Amino acid sequence: MRHQGIVRELALFRLTLRKLGPLYFVPHLFLYGLIPLLGAGYLAYHGDGENARGLIFYDFQKFLPFLGCWWVLFGLSGYVEGPASELLQVYQPSLLGQFWLLWLWYLLHMAALFLGFSLFLENYWPDFPLVAIQSLAFAGAGFFLLCAARNLLAPFLTALFYEIFVMLAGTPFLRFCNLFSLSRVERPAQLALPYGPVAVAAVLLVFLGSRAYRRRE
Repeated sequence: MRHQGIVRELALFRLTLRKLGPLYFVPHLFLYGLIPLLGAGYLAYHGDGENARGLIFYDFQKFLPFLGCWWVLFGLSGYVEGPASELLQVYQPSLLGQFWLLWLWYLLHMAALFLGFSLFLENYWPDFPLVAIQSLAFAGAGFFLLCAARNLLAPFLTALFYEIFVMLAGTPFLRFCNLFSLSRVERPAQLALPYGPVAVAAVLLVFLGSRAYRRRE
Protein backbone atom coordinates (compact mmCIF):
# COMPACT_ATOMS: atom_id res chain seq x y z
CA MET A 1 0.00 0.00 0.00
CA ARG A 2 2.79 2.43 0.89
CA HIS A 3 4.57 1.55 -2.36
CA GLN A 4 1.41 2.39 -4.33
CA GLY A 5 1.15 5.71 -2.51
CA ILE A 6 4.72 6.63 -3.44
CA VAL A 7 4.16 5.67 -7.08
CA ARG A 8 0.98 7.77 -7.12
CA GLU A 9 2.76 10.80 -5.67
CA LEU A 10 5.56 10.49 -8.22
CA ALA A 11 3.08 10.19 -11.09
CA LEU A 12 1.21 13.26 -9.84
CA PHE A 13 4.52 15.10 -9.47
CA ARG A 14 5.33 14.38 -13.10
CA LEU A 15 1.90 15.68 -14.17
CA THR A 16 2.40 18.81 -12.06
CA LEU A 17 5.67 19.57 -13.83
CA ARG A 18 4.06 19.03 -17.22
CA LYS A 19 1.18 21.31 -16.26
CA LEU A 20 3.62 24.16 -15.69
CA GLY A 21 4.32 24.36 -19.40
CA PRO A 22 6.82 27.13 -20.32
CA LEU A 23 6.83 28.34 -16.69
CA TYR A 24 8.78 25.21 -15.80
CA PHE A 25 11.86 26.57 -17.59
CA VAL A 26 11.99 29.98 -15.88
CA PRO A 27 14.24 28.77 -13.02
CA HIS A 28 16.51 27.09 -15.57
CA LEU A 29 17.00 30.40 -17.37
CA PHE A 30 18.24 32.01 -14.15
CA LEU A 31 20.23 29.07 -12.74
CA TYR A 32 22.01 28.03 -15.92
CA GLY A 33 21.80 31.23 -17.95
CA LEU A 34 21.70 34.52 -16.08
CA ILE A 35 23.72 33.60 -12.97
CA PRO A 36 26.68 32.08 -14.89
CA LEU A 37 26.55 35.01 -17.34
CA LEU A 38 26.66 37.54 -14.50
CA GLY A 39 29.48 35.57 -12.89
CA ALA A 40 31.49 35.68 -16.09
CA GLY A 41 30.87 39.43 -16.26
CA TYR A 42 32.12 39.93 -12.69
CA LEU A 43 35.27 37.95 -13.45
CA ALA A 44 35.89 39.92 -16.62
CA TYR A 45 35.38 43.28 -14.90
CA HIS A 46 36.95 42.66 -11.47
CA GLY A 47 39.35 39.86 -12.30
CA ASP A 48 39.56 36.50 -10.56
CA GLY A 49 39.51 37.80 -6.99
CA GLU A 50 37.42 38.19 -3.87
CA ASN A 51 35.25 40.96 -5.33
CA ALA A 52 33.99 38.82 -8.18
CA ARG A 53 33.52 35.74 -5.99
CA GLY A 54 31.65 37.77 -3.40
CA LEU A 55 29.31 39.22 -6.02
CA ILE A 56 28.57 35.71 -7.28
CA PHE A 57 27.69 34.69 -3.72
CA TYR A 58 25.31 37.67 -3.45
CA ASP A 59 23.69 36.69 -6.74
CA PHE A 60 23.11 33.19 -5.37
CA GLN A 61 21.14 34.77 -2.53
CA LYS A 62 19.47 37.32 -4.78
CA PHE A 63 17.95 34.78 -7.17
CA LEU A 64 18.01 31.24 -5.77
CA PRO A 65 15.77 31.62 -2.68
CA PHE A 66 13.08 33.51 -4.61
CA LEU A 67 13.06 30.89 -7.37
CA GLY A 68 12.67 28.22 -4.69
CA CYS A 69 8.96 29.00 -4.49
CA TRP A 70 8.39 29.23 -8.25
CA TRP A 71 7.46 25.60 -8.99
CA VAL A 72 5.63 25.28 -5.67
CA LEU A 73 3.38 28.27 -6.31
CA PHE A 74 2.67 27.79 -10.00
CA GLY A 75 2.54 24.01 -9.76
CA LEU A 76 0.09 23.82 -6.85
CA SER A 77 -2.04 26.89 -7.49
CA GLY A 78 -4.64 24.84 -9.37
CA TYR A 79 -5.47 22.97 -6.16
CA VAL A 80 -6.58 26.10 -4.31
CA GLU A 81 -8.05 28.39 -6.97
CA GLY A 82 -9.90 27.98 -10.23
CA PRO A 83 -12.99 26.01 -11.28
CA ALA A 84 -11.35 22.59 -10.76
CA SER A 85 -9.94 23.27 -7.29
CA GLU A 86 -12.78 21.66 -5.31
CA LEU A 87 -12.59 18.49 -7.39
CA LEU A 88 -8.79 18.37 -7.04
CA GLN A 89 -9.06 18.76 -3.27
CA VAL A 90 -11.24 15.66 -3.14
CA TYR A 91 -8.80 13.74 -5.31
CA GLN A 92 -5.71 15.04 -3.49
CA PRO A 93 -6.55 15.65 0.21
CA SER A 94 -2.94 16.59 1.08
CA LEU A 95 -0.29 18.58 -0.77
CA LEU A 96 2.61 17.77 1.56
CA GLY A 97 4.06 15.11 -0.73
CA GLN A 98 3.86 17.36 -3.77
CA PHE A 99 5.40 20.29 -1.90
CA TRP A 100 8.44 18.30 -0.78
CA LEU A 101 8.93 16.69 -4.20
CA LEU A 102 8.80 20.07 -5.93
CA TRP A 103 11.18 21.69 -3.46
CA LEU A 104 13.64 18.78 -3.52
CA TRP A 105 13.56 18.81 -7.31
CA TYR A 106 14.54 22.48 -7.20
CA LEU A 107 17.23 21.69 -4.64
CA LEU A 108 18.77 19.20 -7.08
CA HIS A 109 18.89 21.92 -9.73
CA MET A 110 20.57 24.23 -7.23
CA ALA A 111 23.11 21.51 -6.44
CA ALA A 112 23.93 21.19 -10.15
CA LEU A 113 24.63 24.93 -10.27
CA PHE A 114 26.91 24.76 -7.22
CA LEU A 115 28.69 21.75 -8.71
CA GLY A 116 29.38 23.66 -11.93
CA PHE A 117 30.81 26.65 -10.08
CA SER A 118 32.86 24.37 -7.83
CA LEU A 119 34.36 22.59 -10.82
CA PHE A 120 35.22 25.69 -12.84
CA LEU A 121 35.72 28.50 -10.32
CA GLU A 122 35.57 27.93 -6.56
CA ASN A 123 34.09 25.62 -3.95
CA TYR A 124 30.77 27.19 -2.97
CA TRP A 125 29.48 24.05 -1.23
CA PRO A 126 29.89 25.51 2.31
CA ASP A 127 27.34 28.15 1.26
CA PHE A 128 24.89 25.59 -0.09
CA PRO A 129 23.08 24.87 3.24
CA LEU A 130 22.62 28.62 3.76
CA VAL A 131 20.99 29.15 0.37
CA ALA A 132 18.97 25.93 0.79
CA ILE A 133 17.49 27.22 4.07
CA GLN A 134 16.69 30.56 2.46
CA SER A 135 15.02 28.72 -0.41
CA LEU A 136 13.00 26.59 2.02
CA ALA A 137 11.89 29.77 3.82
CA PHE A 138 10.57 31.27 0.57
CA ALA A 139 8.94 28.01 -0.48
CA GLY A 140 7.40 27.32 2.95
CA ALA A 141 6.03 30.83 3.39
CA GLY A 142 4.75 30.85 -0.18
CA PHE A 143 3.02 27.48 0.28
CA PHE A 144 1.38 28.64 3.50
CA LEU A 145 0.07 31.86 1.93
CA LEU A 146 -1.08 29.98 -1.16
CA CYS A 147 -3.19 27.59 0.92
CA ALA A 148 -4.37 30.18 3.44
CA ALA A 149 -5.32 32.89 0.93
CA ARG A 150 -6.42 30.34 -1.69
CA ASN A 151 -4.97 32.34 -4.56
CA LEU A 152 -1.63 32.65 -6.31
CA LEU A 153 -1.35 36.43 -6.29
CA ALA A 154 -0.92 36.89 -2.52
CA PRO A 155 2.13 34.62 -2.04
CA PHE A 156 3.78 35.63 -5.31
CA LEU A 157 3.53 39.37 -4.59
CA THR A 158 4.64 38.82 -1.00
CA ALA A 159 7.77 36.99 -2.16
CA LEU A 160 8.45 39.59 -4.85
CA PHE A 161 8.01 42.60 -2.55
CA TYR A 162 10.14 40.99 0.15
CA GLU A 163 12.87 40.38 -2.42
CA ILE A 164 12.76 44.05 -3.41
CA PHE A 165 12.64 45.13 0.24
CA VAL A 166 15.76 43.23 1.29
CA MET A 167 17.69 44.59 -1.67
CA LEU A 168 16.90 48.10 -0.45
CA ALA A 169 17.16 47.42 3.29
CA GLY A 170 20.79 48.36 3.73
CA THR A 171 20.29 50.42 6.87
CA PRO A 172 21.22 48.71 10.15
CA PHE A 173 17.81 49.01 11.83
CA LEU A 174 16.17 47.05 8.99
CA ARG A 175 18.68 44.22 8.86
CA PHE A 176 16.76 42.14 11.41
CA CYS A 177 14.16 41.63 8.66
CA ASN A 178 16.81 40.59 6.13
CA LEU A 179 17.01 36.87 5.51
CA PHE A 180 20.19 37.16 3.49
CA SER A 181 23.76 36.93 4.74
CA LEU A 182 26.41 39.59 4.24
CA SER A 183 29.24 37.08 4.62
CA ARG A 184 29.99 33.63 3.27
CA VAL A 185 29.81 30.51 5.40
CA GLU A 186 33.17 29.59 6.89
CA ARG A 187 31.97 26.97 9.37
CA PRO A 188 28.64 25.15 9.88
CA ALA A 189 28.18 26.70 13.34
CA GLN A 190 27.45 30.01 11.61
CA LEU A 191 24.10 28.58 10.50
CA ALA A 192 22.86 27.84 14.01
CA LEU A 193 21.65 31.41 14.52
CA PRO A 194 19.56 32.71 12.93
CA TYR A 195 19.19 30.08 10.21
CA GLY A 196 18.40 27.13 12.47
CA PRO A 197 15.20 28.82 13.72
CA VAL A 198 14.47 29.99 10.17
CA ALA A 199 14.56 26.38 8.93
CA VAL A 200 12.28 25.23 11.78
CA ALA A 201 9.84 28.07 11.09
CA ALA A 202 9.83 27.23 7.36
CA VAL A 203 8.97 23.57 8.02
CA LEU A 204 6.26 24.67 10.47
CA LEU A 205 4.77 26.94 7.79
CA VAL A 206 4.67 24.00 5.39
CA PHE A 207 2.58 21.95 7.82
CA LEU A 208 0.37 24.93 8.66
CA GLY A 209 -0.16 25.41 4.93
CA SER A 210 -1.16 21.76 4.64
CA ARG A 211 -3.73 22.23 7.42
CA ALA A 212 -5.08 25.34 5.73
CA TYR A 213 -5.42 23.38 2.47
CA ARG A 214 -7.46 20.65 4.15
CA ARG A 215 -9.76 23.20 5.79
CA ARG A 216 -13.16 23.29 4.16
CA GLU A 217 -15.21 26.42 3.89
